[in-house]
Amino acid sequence: MAKDAQQTYTRKAIMGICGMLTFGTGTMISSKIMLDTRACPLPSSVGQEYAKGDCASVGIDKIPFQKPWFQTGAMFSAMTMCLFGWMFERSQARKSDLAGYEAMAELEGNAAEGVTNATPLKGDAEEKGWLETLAQRRPALANLFIGVPSVFDMIATTLMTMGLIYIDVSIMQMLRGSMVIFSAVFCVFFLKRKIRPWMWTAVGLTATACTLVGFSCIQAAKNDVTGASMAEQLYGCFLVVCSQ
Repeated sequence: MAKDAQQTYTRKAIMGICGMLTFGTGTMISSKIMLDTRACPLPSSVGQEYAKGDCASVGIDKIPFQKPWFQTGAMFSAMTMCLFGWMFERSQARKSDLAGYEAMAELEGNAAEGVTNATPLKGDAEEKGWLETLAQRRPALANLFIGVPSVFDMIATTLMTMGLIYIDVSIMQMLRGSMVIFSAVFCVFFLKRKIRPWMWTAVGLTATACTLVGFSCIQAAKNDVTGASMAEQLYGCFLVVCSQ
């Protein structure tokens, strides 16, 4: 997270942390509410007529809205709205760059050529990120670098939503802590980074906490005759952990 010279969090960093906690939790709660929402099936699908919303009068149960793929698709579709903000930011950046090119060209006495060709100033390539530089040189490869993680993110979100069908939001949020375990293992095996002993202690405590949460969730299912069965609770915990 971004820090200033005094090693304290900036205002933007604090706002980002609060935003992630608030909207992340709100997203999961709204997803659970949507999954628990029930409605009567269409009369044409069951072959019986009944008053709107009164399927119980003819012995037909309401159907829960358990559509994890639809929820994921709707969420990712909403995320595409950020593209408009990105396009606006890019447009403003290009205008700023063009103004810089014009100013430099005027100083060099070659304003016409500087505006027409819009040649980047020396040092611009170093200021740009590696992905932006790659996008200019090899757009297809840059799209692959973005597309592959996006697909895995969509699959992981769907698996997590499927697990949310069988377990509570609080259980799911705590099981997401297993991401710490996977991150530590991947850092060692793939990034070849050294994990300090106190870090392994934190990973061990996280693993213990996730185990206790999953165990309590499964044990609670034994006494809950109206909710998901113990096998379904175990399956839900498994999906959430796998999604991390």
